[in-house]
Amino acid sequence: MGRGQRHSKNAGVMGSEGLSYAEKRALGYGTVKERFGKEAMGHYYDCCLTLTEAVDPVITPDGYLFSREAILENLLAQKKGLKKRMAAWEAAQQGAAKK
Repeated sequence: MGRGQRHSKNAGVMGSEGLSYAEKRALGYGTVKERFGKEAMGHYYDCCLTLTEAVDPVITPDGYLFSREAILENLLAQKKGLKKRMAAWEAAQQGAAKK
């Protein structure tokens, strides 16, 4: 009869062995200085912009929850900011074209 596998002699190969002390120190293992508490995590029904309970909630296709008023205000602010940036860019382009 043939000999069986020598399992105990083969244990610990192919990266399954533990890290040495120096390797753990080099990787920064166990260096967590502070953990976040339960209060740091938002509630399921909180708006992603205001971090308060959503009023008239709207959910994006990616699953983010917003208050309708907050998201509309944010989108209007972004639109105004883009309009200002576009005007500044056009003025810079006209100034460069005159030179």
